[in-house]
Amino acid sequence: MESSDKTKKNASARTRVITEIASQLSLEEWSVVDLTLRQFGLPSTDNWGGEKKEYVVAIVENATDDQLYELANHLNIDSHADTSSRPLRIPLKELIKQVEAQKALMISVATGGARIQTVDHEYRERRLKIFSSLTEIGLQDPNSYSYLWCWYDKWSDGSLPTYQSRRQYISALYQPLLDSLSSKLHLGELQSLKEPTGWERVDRNVDKIIAQLAEAKDEEDFQAVGLLCREALISVAQAVYDPKAHPSLDGISISEADANRMIESYTANKLVGSSNEIHRKFAKTAYQLAVGLQHRRTAKFRDAALCIEATRSVINTIAIISGQRDP
Repeated sequence: MESSDKTKKNASARTRVITEIASQLSLEEWSVVDLTLRQFGLPSTDNWGGEKKEYVVAIVENATDDQLYELANHLNIDSHADTSSRPLRIPLKELIKQVEAQKALMISVATGGARIQTVDHEYRERRLKIFSSLTEIGLQDPNSYSYLWCWYDKWSDGSLPTYQSRRQYISALYQPLLDSLSSKLHLGELQSLKEPTGWERVDRNVDKIIAQLAEAKDEEDFQAVGLLCREALISVAQAVYDPKAHPSLDGISISEADANRMIESYTANKLVGSSNEIHRKFAKTAYQLAVGLQHRRTAKFRDAALCIEATRSVINTIAIISGQRDP
């Protein structure tokens, strides 16, 4: 685990340093750029047709750690600086749009759509923006193709003979990153929308749910989010249900772990009459959605996020009905 953390930190540090080196060297004349790269054992070429910043990134990203950090020191770049507290250049929602656009463009040029000659500049500019923004939040760009002709070399070597295979390749390339960005975005929204109910155990459950989603990486992790949602629903049901004040609808005693029947009996007693039927149905539907998602063995981020939203809906609905949200 410790080794994995070090690897992630090293990757994050490298991408940040590469970005800063590219920003500085791009201000120099081409002859100075090439001279500097060669002095640190890096290659140069006269066949580059794009911008200097993109050129430096393409060359420097393959440097060894020693070459990279020696070059950083030469340019007075602090290779140990912590950038985790810096504001993100591109808001997460916009960054997700940029990644989706890059994904769509790579698919387009490889499936008879846009021509590389007309969109390569757009691709390389966007790649630098994505690269820089991901660096600032400790994520790596899975796209190693510095420009679209590199991607062309990949799909035309015979390993991706059909349009479908190229679409699948790019989708698989970007999906883990898009899941990570969506998770970060959703967590931020959850934190901003989180409003304590005043029920200590319920609020503690919600905090655990958010923390679990932040760490979730595979099916078991996302399924664990569902199990924590179940505990939160039981806790909110126990907070409001009183067997004497809210008798069960079928006359059978309700166990302390039966959140569904406790919530059903509570809402039926609190929301009486036909005018409240839609509210009773909403609470029941939200509960059923939350429970259904808890047991999905192939759970992904979206399943976990939907389960959390359904659970929050139940909790907030019960909090409003009970008066916990009253001014």
